[in-house]
Amino acid sequence: MKKILFLFFAFSIFASQSWAVIYIQSSSSTSECDGKIVCQNFEGVGYDNGETWIETSYTDEDFTDTILRGAESMASGNQSGTGGGSVYTVVSGSEMWGHFLYRQDTNVAAGDYFFSIRESDGSTNVFRIYQNSNGTLAMRLGSSFVSYTTDAVSADMTYHIWWHYKEGTGDAEGQLKFTPISTMSRGAWTGSAALSKTDGTAGTAARMYFEGDSLDNFFLIVDQVLVSNSDIPVVDP
Repeated sequence: MKKILFLFFAFSIFASQSWAVIYIQSSSSTSECDGKIVCQNFEGVGYDNGETWIETSYTDEDFTDTILRGAESMASGNQSGTGGGSVYTVVSGSEMWGHFLYRQDTNVAAGDYFFSIRESDGSTNVFRIYQNSNGTLAMRLGSSFVSYTTDAVSADMTYHIWWHYKEGTGDAEGQLKFTPISTMSRGAWTGSAALSKTDGTAGTAARMYFEGDSLDNFFLIVDQVLVSNSDIPVVDP
């Protein structure tokens, strides 16, 4: 939004008076990171925007072999299948919405989880995203497994992953959807690339994990990781 500020100056020179109107144009812009719990683009050395992420082996937050956005992305897992990788950061809230860009180099041999929201103990999962060997996605809300999307993700293709989580006992909610890289808006939580459950039981979110698995030779690349306590229906290119 642009604003025009009018400043009126009156001044006199000797016995005469003159008026001047000065137009000062200012502009304000909003950042995609405004109001976000997490806003990670993996730019520069390490993690950007002052965030702290804890990683294991086989995680590269300065990955440049395949870049999903900007100048760098993050990769987890080992392409040779000799070691798994994981990385997490702290999130907080009883309800949250999220987004990330996602790409995997090969379809998982036997299916695996690659994204998790956990309680503060770091082991109790409250929300997870699972990729099947044929590229279809599933999610787990607490102990409830919700399977599978009709549409599938393909190897060496980049997608937007959108998710929503709300804790509860008998009324916990989980939504999942993926869209092509060219589609910057999520739309409704419906369709052949979406899953939804609104009657689950799941605890309080405290940590968010990305995981590449050596057992299934699962090497994933992510970027533009956003988490918010309010809806994220659209992202920047």
